[in-house]
Amino acid sequence: KPEAGRVKTRLFEAISPTQAARLHTQLLEKTLKTASEVSHAHVEIWGEGERREPFFVCLAQRYQAAFYRQKGFDLGGRMHFAFQQGLNVHRKVILVGSDCPALSKATFQSAIQSLDRVPAVFVPAMDGGYTLIGLRQVHPYLFWKIAWGTQRVMAQTRSRLQVLRWRWDELSETWDLDRPEDLKRLMDSGIQPVSGDWID
Repeated sequence: KPEAGRVKTRLFEAISPTQAARLHTQLLEKTLKTASEVSHAHVEIWGEGERREPFFVCLAQRYQAAFYRQKGFDLGGRMHFAFQQGLNVHRKVILVGSDCPALSKATFQSAIQSLDRVPAVFVPAMDGGYTLIGLRQVHPYLFWKIAWGTQRVMAQTRSRLQVLRWRWDELSETWDLDRPEDLKRLMDSGIQPVSGDWID
């Protein structure tokens, strides 16, 4: 379960560590609920804990999802590993974090349709990163030496796609929830959590 003080640390200027952990849990549930509503989707949770932990067992059962432990030295390595494993079994794999409540069922469906035409699809984020990546094939260079957590992520990724000579789609830009100013955007958005309030 997300531990207070270890998740959403950049929000501590505006909310307490306990509230940030609660928000992280709500965002994760919202993401799983949205993904599970997509027709014929096989939903997986990739995390740092153990699959036997009650928190992950509950989520896996509630959203009919499989849980796998992340592997890799950095975010890029973990993403590459998840795509490798997924594409061994499935023709298309879409990977999202849990910090973009604005991602909708329609966005997932559009990404799936894009992968019928091109080997990669992205939803760029307003902060220069991306909130969704979908692939039909994977290459480690796509994730190599990316400045994760900076405004250069999507630009660097485009450069790597060009080097790889891959075609790709970009869907409408959206926002994610990383900084204190994003909290107001969340509250003003009208997007509802799965249960209770975003911040208790």
